[in-house]
Amino acid sequence: VFYTLSDDYINLALQFYFTRYDEPNKFYNYTVSYSTNQPGFFTFTYNQISDQGISATVGAQYGSPLIALQYSVNSATVTPGLVLTVDTIGGTITRSNIAV
Repeated sequence: VFYTLSDDYINLALQFYFTRYDEPNKFYNYTVSYSTNQPGFFTFTYNQISDQGISATVGAQYGSPLIALQYSVNSATVTPGLVLTVDTIGGTITRSNIAV
């Protein structure tokens, strides 16, 4: 867990690094970031995704009643450097890329 504090806002980043139980040689590494400076926005930055999302559903679920936003399902669209910004207020997912 990484965080920064200021008088006006809090930045929080959670980094995930794991393998699948049935495929221990495949690695997954991504970060989820949130700032109270931008309420309702979560940023997912993908660093290493062994199968590029070919066996995953990528998106976000939130709220009550439940709202689901979908980026991809079982397709090789999650590549290193992919950045997905989830706007829970506007109900959108925006894609961009960074160098990894």
